[in-house]
Amino acid sequence: MKTYGIPKRIPSNLFSDILTENDLISVILDQMDYLLKMEGKKSPYAYAAYNISQLKKPISSMINKHRPIPGVGRFTEKIIHEILKKKTSSYCHHGSTEKALGSIL
Repeated sequence: MKTYGIPKRIPSNLFSDILTENDLISVILDQMDYLLKMEGKKSPYAYAAYNISQLKKPISSMINKHRPIPGVGRFTEKIIHEILKKKTSSYCHHGSTEKALGSIL
């Protein structure tokens, strides 16, 4: 993939305008999970992504009211806030997920 410059996953800017906020967050968290697993790391993001995809209400109405969502810890909540604000996450777009996610791994 590096030889040809092909991204590991589909860039989120291609679908950020057609997904609901819950689906967008789920897709980005799933991508983060994939990237971590490609590096041989464990990841909590697939569980969080699945639980967010099953929500009946927009996550923005829940996350600010401190309603617990299974699989969503403090760091994941920060990522969700970034996605809600920017429709992307800086943690998905670094060359190395390990560098991007720093000390939480």
